[in-house]
Amino acid sequence: GKVRIWDLSNPDQIATTPMREGSEAHASAIQAIAFSPNGQYFATAAGRDIFLWETESGRKLYALPAEHRDVITALTITPQSTLVSTSRD
Repeated sequence: GKVRIWDLSNPDQIATTPMREGSEAHASAIQAIAFSPNGQYFATAAGRDIFLWETESGRKLYALPAEHRDVITALTITPQSTLVSTSRD
């Protein structure tokens, strides 16, 4: 359930520790992730929960209400910055 952000700008020298970790964690394993078109934000899904994060700081900005009745299986963010989630429900 933990988000870790790694610096991959130099593939020859990938760090052994993440550059930052998310400020909070999901209660279960993350099943999906999607980045906004500009890379400023990303969303993660674990179980029925979706969190919105700020990429630069790793800070959780928002927890969306659990609207799905089953596990979320995929996330995407459209070019218009609309978050779309799918579930087994």
